[in-house]
Amino acid sequence: MASKELRLECPSCRARLTADVLTQKVVAWQPAGSATPFTREADLADDWARAARRVEERHGRGVDRFEAALSKEQERANDLDALFARSKAQREVDPDAIGARRARGFAPDSDDPAPHTDAWIERLAQAERAALAARARGLAGWEHRDPSWGFFEYGSIGLAVGPGYTEAFGLEGASDSELDAALRHAARHPEPTVRLLPVADFEQNAERLHRRGWRVAGLDAVFWRDLTLPIEATPRRSAVRRALGGDLESWRRTLIRALELAADDEQRRPERLAHEFDDPAWQLFLSSDEGQDVAAAASWIEGPVAVMAQAATQVDQRGRGHQQALIEARLRAAAEAGATTAISLPEMRGPSQSATRSQGFTLAYHQSLWVPPATD
Repeated sequence: MASKELRLECPSCRARLTADVLTQKVVAWQPAGSATPFTREADLADDWARAARRVEERHGRGVDRFEAALSKEQERANDLDALFARSKAQREVDPDAIGARRARGFAPDSDDPAPHTDAWIERLAQAERAALAARARGLAGWEHRDPSWGFFEYGSIGLAVGPGYTEAFGLEGASDSELDAALRHAARHPEPTVRLLPVADFEQNAERLHRRGWRVAGLDAVFWRDLTLPIEATPRRSAVRRALGGDLESWRRTLIRALELAADDEQRRPERLAHEFDDPAWQLFLSSDEGQDVAAAASWIEGPVAVMAQAATQVDQRGRGHQQALIEARLRAAAEAGATTAISLPEMRGPSQSATRSQGFTLAYHQSLWVPPATD
């Protein structure tokens, strides 16, 4: 006997099925109340084949998504590994650099830390933060300011919020609750960035940001110069002076022209810039050519560290040595004020950065820039 069919009906739902008792397979079934004829074995086989194909397709898509996510995660892990290695390398102390500084009068117990140590990097970063905080705080007195701008603190974390920037720094030593509060605040503003220093707890802080979905967007180089070394005089045709008293308005107008800012700018940047550098602690400088002010620059002195900040030259005057002259003047003024180290901020690109290198600036460290997870 090739087959022996048995027909059954459920007494509760009235569904019916037909089973082959020899092969122990269901060969046909009919739902309760259905007027459709029994589904035969061949139809069931087709249904199963289609279902199997759908499952396989979904599995394939799931595997592809998983592999893509895994690849992305591996890339992020590789980025972190590279940053960890860079952080470790930058923390290595150069004995020759220490010896050279001691030979110039820096005693082993001096408060001035040796280059490229954690204490040295943190001291430079503190000066950079102070300069950025001064700009953010300077906007507080501007009548047109956005109420959300300012400088905010969450434990050791500082958050500077202004037009075009949202910068968080100082994660070193911050608790998880302080970090979460700072990140929530930063995420409310456009293009928030967290700056992470290559110091001893870099790996721990990188992991904390990584767990919260933040990712590395790039690196910013900070350059430095030892102000105990001679400052080279640069040949120039320009005249450089400190912007004091009546020169302050000229400094602002010159910077506005050099940055090519329109007076009707949507964020009123000319007025805003005037307030950002309103703190009297800023040292402002002008460079002129034939009696016409054509370039402007600013520096901030924080203890033993001088920060070379905003600098710009009018388009028709670029390439004529104005930035070199301004850098030399700022370095001399900083040394006279007692600073032993100068740094240039990452915003100094192109000609300004070339000018700093011509005055003996070299790489101090790279700070990694972290951004929040992308939102759809």
